[in-house]
Amino acid sequence: MEQSRFIKFWDGILPFLIAYAFAQLLIIGMVTAFEGHHTMIIQNVIQTGMILPMGIWIKKNSVKQDFQEGNQHPIRLILCIFMSAALFSMALNQIIDALQIKELSGEYAKVSDALFSPGKFQIILCVGILAPVFEEVLYRGILFGALRKRFSYLASAMISSIVFGALHMNLIQFIYAAAMGYIFAYFYEKTRKLLFPILAHVFANGISLIMTFTGFSNWIFSKPLLSLMLAFLEGLLGAAFLVWFGKTHNSKKKIKSLKNKKMSNQEKKREK
Repeated sequence: MEQSRFIKFWDGILPFLIAYAFAQLLIIGMVTAFEGHHTMIIQNVIQTGMILPMGIWIKKNSVKQDFQEGNQHPIRLILCIFMSAALFSMALNQIIDALQIKELSGEYAKVSDALFSPGKFQIILCVGILAPVFEEVLYRGILFGALRKRFSYLASAMISSIVFGALHMNLIQFIYAAAMGYIFAYFYEKTRKLLFPILAHVFANGISLIMTFTGFSNWIFSKPLLSLMLAFLEGLLGAAFLVWFGKTHNSKKKIKSLKNKKMSNQEKKREK
């Protein structure tokens, strides 16, 4: 029994490991060739260029789920995604800073300096758009999708989120990425469409960049007690929007199920 679970786990994680290793080898080769110039752009262009073959793999191997095509209140869904992703992102950033966890990770300071050293346009392009697209295809589309075919949602979401956090290679980003990764997995589980976790990731990264560029981060971080109080409220509101998202999806699934049942009954009457 244990061996069977191990084999299932290995089968689920192997496609992800292959894609991740291939991307890193390409990045190392290109960065070396260009002698370290424009490292962030090179990395993200290579990663984004891998999306097409990854997307084809996901299409062939995805778990089929009943999801209404014509979209279920798209404005409401996007509003829920934006608010929950933005609020949870703000709350996590404020909690991490208020609890002074950053002092435990010297590696994070180096990553942060490197991340914000390029110009704003490059940061917005890479951190706000390209990285979320690639990471969602890789971590939710390939890793979570493959695990979900073999394990429960909870196990698949936890494993993929922990891997997502761990591969950021420092404590601060591990905590943040693992928590946000679980939320992104929830959106993918509910919809089976990568567009939704991609949007959530873009919104989360985007609000972090806005907080940094406007100086709001420095202001709120200078008031730890206020920061924690706001984080608590943001977490509650983010959870409320997640619940609303789930109810919106479930209600529309029930409507579609009733419609299918009605059409099936009509077809049976015609056959008689």
